[in-house]
Amino acid sequence: QIGQRALNTRFRSSEAEDILRRSGAKAVILWRDFKHIDFVGILAEIDGAALADLETVILYDEENAGGAPAPILGRRTVRYRDLDSHAPLDADAAGPELPCNIVTTSGTTKAPKLVLHKQAAIAGHVWRAAYAFGYAVPGTKVLQPLPFCGVFGLDHGLAALCGGATLVIMSAFDVGAVHM
Repeated sequence: QIGQRALNTRFRSSEAEDILRRSGAKAVILWRDFKHIDFVGILAEIDGAALADLETVILYDEENAGGAPAPILGRRTVRYRDLDSHAPLDADAAGPELPCNIVTTSGTTKAPKLVLHKQAAIAGHVWRAAYAFGYAVPGTKVLQPLPFCGVFGLDHGLAALCGGATLVIMSAFDVGAVHM
C-alpha cells in the first residue's frame, strides 16, 4: 500500500524509529538543516533494522549545487528539485479507495497507532471544510501557522488550497504565500 506520513520535525530518533519501522517507509524526504535540526544525525541514530525497507532519501535543499548528493545512510539519495526533470509516471495512482496518508494517533494509552486514510476521505473532508469555513470566497487568505505533520495542519492547508484561497505560510524564518 502507498501512503505518506509526515514526521513531526520535533521527533527525535526514538519517535522517528518507531514510525519508520512500523510504516515500512520506502523513501524519506528531508531538509537537511531545517530550523537548524540535524535530521541526518537523527536518522543515523536509528537502529538499522527499522530502516530495512528504506530505499531512497530525497534531499530538499536550497543550494544550487550540481551533481548527485552524497548517499545518506548508505541509501540512494536524490535532490527534491531534480525530481521535476523526470518525465511524469504513466500510471495513474489516483482512486477514491486507494490509500494516501498515514496519520498517527496521540498514543495516550499505548504507542501511537498508524491510521491509513483513503484518497476519498481526505478529499471529501477538505472540500467540506473549504466551503464550511468560507475558503472558497474569492480573495480569501488563510493563515497557516500549523505544521503540516499533523492532521489539523495538513487538512487546514489542503482545505485552503481546495477552496482556491491564498495560503499564507508562517515559519520561524519567513512568511510566504502559495496561490492556487
